[in-house]
Amino acid sequence: MKFFFFIAKHNKFILSLAILVGMISGVVNAKLISLISESLALTAESAERGSAGFFFIVVAVAVATSVMSQLLLIFLSQNLAFNLRINMCLQMMKQPLQRLEEVGQARLTATYTRDIPSITTALLQIPAFTINTAISLGCLVYLGYLSLSVLLTLMGFLAFSVAAYLLPEKVAFAYVKRTRQAWDVMLEHFSAMNEGAKELKLNAKRRRAFFDKVLYKATKAFRDTGMTHSVIYSLLHNLSQIAFFAFVGYLLFILPAHKEIALTTLMGFAFVALYIRGPIVAVVNAVPMFRDATAAFDAMKDLGLSLDGRDYDPKESQRDYFPQLPPNSLLEELQVQELSYSFYREDDDRHFTLGPLSFNVKAGEMVFIIGGNGSGKTTLAKLLTGLYPPDSGRLMVNGSEVTEENREQYQQYVSAIFSDFYVFQQLLGQDEADLEEKAAWYIAKLCLTRKVSMLDGQLTNIKLSSGQRKRLALLAAYLEDREIYLFDEWAADQDPEFKEVFYHQLLPELKQRGKTVFVISHDDRYFDQADHLIRLTDGKLEKESLRSPAVLTTEP
Repeated sequence: MKFFFFIAKHNKFILSLAILVGMISGVVNAKLISLISESLALTAESAERGSAGFFFIVVAVAVATSVMSQLLLIFLSQNLAFNLRINMCLQMMKQPLQRLEEVGQARLTATYTRDIPSITTALLQIPAFTINTAISLGCLVYLGYLSLSVLLTLMGFLAFSVAAYLLPEKVAFAYVKRTRQAWDVMLEHFSAMNEGAKELKLNAKRRRAFFDKVLYKATKAFRDTGMTHSVIYSLLHNLSQIAFFAFVGYLLFILPAHKEIALTTLMGFAFVALYIRGPIVAVVNAVPMFRDATAAFDAMKDLGLSLDGRDYDPKESQRDYFPQLPPNSLLEELQVQELSYSFYREDDDRHFTLGPLSFNVKAGEMVFIIGGNGSGKTTLAKLLTGLYPPDSGRLMVNGSEVTEENREQYQQYVSAIFSDFYVFQQLLGQDEADLEEKAAWYIAKLCLTRKVSMLDGQLTNIKLSSGQRKRLALLAAYLEDREIYLFDEWAADQDPEFKEVFYHQLLPELKQRGKTVFVISHDDRYFDQADHLIRLTDGKLEKESLRSPAVLTTEP
């Protein structure tokens, strides 16, 4: 029911019109079946036949209403599928970073590869489901016209079938949900297989153990749960067919022996019962798809996503999902006041707290964030870029606090390259004027001319080494021309020559342009390039590591 409520919520008019036309189609189809049944009965009793003209008029109306209902529902289902995909992508892009990190790549991938396809597949079943339901109801109305008592007997058979269907179907649906969960686990292990390919190849015992104890086990669980619910639904499908044939057997061999019944009525019931079997079986077969969609609904709800089937409005999405660019004002000072952030670390089974930290950085200054692994450097970087909201304390820009209301606007001041960076092949979100000329100049400056160029707004090659792809990420950051730059271990996989270029040329040039630069680095030989050092130890700032204390201070 949840699935149909979702559809009705956003498309009441089209859905109501399609159902109305579908019901008319069902009634007309039922009338067509009655004409055929009555003509056969008349032929059996005498040589009379019905009117051929009226028969073909009914055929034309049946075909026209069926086509109209299908077209309406195809438009509805395809439009709903489109809006669902678009609105879901908008919501995923709007989710806070820490929420996406908690969920993990496997579950996000499952949403795109299984949940959305499951819902859209179910949506595409709506036309046939509605028409077959209408035909079934129309045929039942005709059977009631023939004989109400025999119809009640048929309804008894159907009631028994429904009762026999419901209990096993609940078990089947439980396995549908288990299959969905097993899909998440399997995708996670597939991802581990790809990301850990080098480690698996270098250790045969680890590779065998990973296959036997992890990959095989997860894949088998997905197969077993999927097979179980498919078998149950298959048995239920055949159970519904048995009920119809049992009713036909009752009509042919039991009912005539206990009750006098007209031949036309008997033939009509037998003929319609056999005909209606197809539409009802089609309705029953759609149930597993709707159940898959319901499981997908629940999985997406667990991610904090709402199912939105409203028509996509570009203007509304610009307002609701994409922040306005910040006013054309320069950054003068960034102030960190008692900033603190806590989270649970699974690797050492404890809660980690960064801060409270307090310091000020003026425009045109370079700050190196240093410390050992796990000291909180990257967490501080995500706080400084606005990707994480602080648990307490304040981040101030030119004396104004960064809040939930303006956090995304603040992020438009920032360009960052994290250690787990991504390079888009298209230079998206850039001003078109002189883009290729500017890109070519930076490509040459980054020593990538022989590897990549720009054509029609796209980089011709991004399948490069990690160090070279970082240079492409730096190219995109340069073109953004933001007020704040942050580099998370950017030079870690650069060759010695380009490290010199980065620390002695590229970073000083950003300073000269008045940019505020944060650099996370272990390259202590280049620490003299910094105006200030922030040394973190287990999330705490070491006061003695601060340079230029008149500018960069901690609270007493």
